Amino acid sequence: MIGRWLAISMVVKKDDYIEISREGAIEYRDKLKNDYLYVEFEVPEGIKYIEVSYSFSREKGCIIDIGIIDSKGRFRGWSGSSKKNFFISREKATPGYIEGEIDPGNWIVILGLAKIPENEICKYTVRICMSRKISRDADIRNSTEFRSYIKNNSAKEKNANTSHRLRWIKGDLHTHTIHSDGRNTIYDLIYKAVEKGLEYVAITDHNTTSTSLEIKRLEERGDIIPVKILPGIEITTYYGHMNVWGGEWFDFRLRTREDFISIIREVHRRNLAISINHPVRGIVDCIGCDFLFRDIRGFDALEVWNGPWFAGNSNALEWWHDILCERYRVSAVGGSDYHGNRESPVDLGIPTTYIYADIDSIESIIEAIKEGRTFVTATPSGPVINPIVYYNGNAYTIGDIVKIDSTRKTPLVSDIEVIGASGYTLRLIGSSGVIKAIKIDDHRFNYRGEIIIDPENDPFVRFEIGEYSDPFSLKLKNSDIISVITSPIYIEPNIKNASL
Repeated sequence: MIGRWLAISMVVKKDDYIEISREGAIEYRDKLKNDYLYVEFEVPEGIKYIEVSYSFSREKGCIIDIGIIDSKGRFRGWSGSSKKNFFISREKATPGYIEGEIDPGNWIVILGLAKIPENEICKYTVRICMSRKISRDADIRNSTEFRSYIKNNSAKEKNANTSHRLRWIKGDLHTHTIHSDGRNTIYDLIYKAVEKGLEYVAITDHNTTSTSLEIKRLEERGDIIPVKILPGIEITTYYGHMNVWGGEWFDFRLRTREDFISIIREVHRRNLAISINHPVRGIVDCIGCDFLFRDIRGFDALEVWNGPWFAGNSNALEWWHDILCERYRVSAVGGSDYHGNRESPVDLGIPTTYIYADIDSIESIIEAIKEGRTFVTATPSGPVINPIVYYNGNAYTIGDIVKIDSTRKTPLVSDIEVIGASGYTLRLIGSSGVIKAIKIDDHRFNYRGEIIIDPENDPFVRFEIGEYSDPFSLKLKNSDIISVITSPIYIEPNIKNASL
């Protein structure tokens, strides 16, 4: 039994008001059995408003997350430990939670046992207030200011969203808003994306799709948005975090290796793309940030670059390179993980991910991520790279598959254009290591040369730009700085289908 010390269960009823209080305590051995504790309560007929507040022994190092499921088994929101209270009514809800009918029956408050220290008892209190009257409005910004801003920036919107064709688009694949633990509203994020010169921004709040529902309302209302909003979710577990783009909800209550395999399969069943986020060893104060099950394959992408480069990303880059050497097709993506914290070095668009897609089509963007038509660069202003290789009269670029039909070592002719990286080093990298390292000596730089491919042993060639203490070593030092990482050009028949 989880939370064996259920000390108090109190109910107060008035004419239009019901208050329920639950108190209990949790030990470390409880978390070893289950990561979640479920507090059930009965909602009678006629309830129009539910508010939940809670507290726990934070001073003892305890961290308890919170969310809620309604009487029909629908997940109605999650806020981790970033909010002390939330409300749901038919018309409105706290960001992170989903408004709608308050159906009578058995509702469940979910308590996530994020951190339960050994040798401590974590006490908690949950207070549930229900009313047959609407108590207050949601904290959602009025759209008047936003509409005025859009009207003044409509030219930018037209330039960004009328191409209807494939091209390289730049943006940020990993951000957060007030719908989880971020400080920005969706409007704030759009303002900043425009200022940064981004063409798209993915909003990937933790374990909730309330963001996607608000975006949908903006679109249905006819608001003109000057950047493409890519709805998503960060499936945030205590054993790893994963981004899925497309705006659909997935159950985050994963614990075992089989659970993670199952969620990857479910993402693919829905024709979406899944990425492993910030798989960096030893991130301080980030519960579950490192991906525990590193033997699992089948994910479409790996976040090789999260936030500023110096924040331990070399470990993620090394793991990704090892996966490529296993002959799996896994795309390189990056994301700022921007939360709007002014005291943090994390900023929107640092790094920026370029995707070769139709900006008007979410399906096109997702498919491009799955196919590896991506490269990650340090800032929205670059550097940028355009690598092309030629074989048997055909041209190939990032994400393409070169079909080698020779049994001998085969030369590919490379033609690589780089802009904005003067003084850096361009590296051509294969499974055996750095093939070539070329010093970039101009703002607009071109390199043309041969890449020798062993058709039996070389599954890919990829490209990097950076400052290296040893340009021919894949083992990066702390002083090394990466500016560009591309997804590979793949060599057939030496690649595997990563799907589970």
